[in-house]
Amino acid sequence: MAWGVVGNFLEKFSNLKLSKNFYSDEIGAVIKDVLKIELEPKNINYKNGIILIKTKNSMMRNEIFINKPKILENFSKKTLFHKLKPKDIRFLN
Repeated sequence: MAWGVVGNFLEKFSNLKLSKNFYSDEIGAVIKDVLKIELEPKNINYKNGIILIKTKNSMMRNEIFINKPKILENFSKKTLFHKLKPKDIRFLN
């Protein structure tokens, strides 16, 4: 009985939204770890499980696209506590 009460209490925290900067910083750190490419946090957005990256550099886009599964996996590991998992990476001009 007590575990049910604790579970209900902890479930409140699983739905917390993190700040926009948290996602931008973490995604930037993952991309830096995987590709050794630095992106400015202002060019990274995370919305509804979609990572949006603003860049016109086609070489950078290709590198990120090729390594998309690894980037998504590493970002998922960093946000295990959050229900909204990353699904895709898209690019903006």
